[in-house]
Amino acid sequence: MATIHLTLTDTPTGGVAVRTTFKPAIGQPCTPAQGHALEIINRTHKQWGIEPAPLCECDLELTQDELDRGRCSACGKAVLA
Repeated sequence: MATIHLTLTDTPTGGVAVRTTFKPAIGQPCTPAQGHALEIINRTHKQWGIEPAPLCECDLELTQDELDRGRCSACGKAVLA
């Protein structure tokens, strides 16, 4: 069974940040939990105008800490904020 964790955090500018470790696989069917998680994320982005999290060249989502430090912790490459 799939377990999806969503973290919603208030931002200093009054918005909402959505974080998850769920990475959908292209061409693979979603479980019901994965499908609902994607629907929540899509609705949140549309309703609140949330920008997607920036990605590193290694295609991993960057955390705020990595953006603050200017370096991806997975590959070590410098990132532009």
